[in-house]
Amino acid sequence: MESILCPPGKHAWPELVGKNGEEAAEIIKKENPEVTPIVWDKPWIPLDYNVIGFCHC
Repeated sequence: MESILCPPGKHAWPELVGKNGEEAAEIIKKENPEVTPIVWDKPWIPLDYNVIGFCHC
């Protein structure tokens, strides 16, 4: 579902689950240059972590 808040094009990559984060980020950028992937290598997210422009379409 397209939304004014979401970039056009592909916005989900379930086929990348389990892949190396850097490798997955490169594939995401290649398939949709409007998306900025974030590779997080920690098992936690800080309580004060804010993502500007996060889109879950």
